[in-house]
Amino acid sequence: LMPHPYVGGASLNSAIVEEVCSEVRKAVDIPLGVKMMFNPFDQCPLQIPRKAGLDWLTIAMVFPAAPGIKLDEIEPVMPSSVGITGSKVAKHASFVALLGQGGQYRDIHVSISGGTQTWRDVVEFIMYGASSIQVQTLFMQKGMGLIKEFKRNISDYMDSKGFGSIDEMKGAILPKLLTYDEVIATYGATKG
Repeated sequence: LMPHPYVGGASLNSAIVEEVCSEVRKAVDIPLGVKMMFNPFDQCPLQIPRKAGLDWLTIAMVFPAAPGIKLDEIEPVMPSSVGITGSKVAKHASFVALLGQGGQYRDIHVSISGGTQTWRDVVEFIMYGASSIQVQTLFMQKGMGLIKEFKRNISDYMDSKGFGSIDEMKGAILPKLLTYDEVIATYGATKG
């Protein structure tokens, strides 16, 4: 929304992302990462942090706000009319963003921001390749007491499925997802 290309939606412009990441990486010798918005129509910028030698990438999902309505109270579900990141819609967009960063999660720390509603969402994000998950809206709505519940439920789930660490669970679903071409190639086998 701002007229200057380095403000606002700069993370949607591959040339700007690459320039900034590369120049800052050259200038400093400390752990370095970037937080970027995700554009489902051009996922190329998500590959730049690894290419520029950064240590982490945070993918942020932000949508124009259109919160649901509690009909009985005639109140918004979330009192925000600026931007929504903690919605169920953001969760599935975050999955797409994690798919868009490809195998990068093996090389750098990839964090996701947007769409966490339950501990199960945390597990799903990890299985899509996230190294960490950022949560704000949920804690604002339900309080920080959820952390203990999340830790207990995630630990119990990992034990029940034989995962010894987060790293073992990270990216676990990716080899099981078919590409569009693979789906088309197997279509004949699924007909009657």
